[in-house]
Amino acid sequence: TFVGSWKFNYLSWKKFGKKCLIIRYEDLINHKKKTIIEILNFLKKFKIKNLEIDHKKIDKIIETTEFNYMKKLEKKIKFDESVTDDLTGEKKPFFNLGPNNQYKKNLDNRLVEIIEKEFKTEMKELGYI
Repeated sequence: TFVGSWKFNYLSWKKFGKKCLIIRYEDLINHKKKTIIEILNFLKKFKIKNLEIDHKKIDKIIETTEFNYMKKLEKKIKFDESVTDDLTGEKKPFFNLGPNNQYKKNLDNRLVEIIEKEFKTEMKELGYI
């Protein structure tokens, strides 16, 4: 399957205009409830039956999808999305860094410069730089 670059994927979704809702990972981390409500309101446009905004259910969604909750759950059950380490043959944790996985902190400064130069327009649109 051809996956393409981050830029290619972003621009392909952006072409859908108002038929597509682009949600940043950071919004799901920093504005969970607001973002879920935004998603539900977007879906309402498509006349999905029985779609309602239930704040108790939204709170449960947030509780059961918190990074630490999912990380603990991964230890209990098999998680097919995790990949195998080529050197050890062991499964790598899928829920590894979560919100702490920030490219500016984890990458060499030169690599950060290259990424920000290559994706400058799109990163500005999305508020990353």
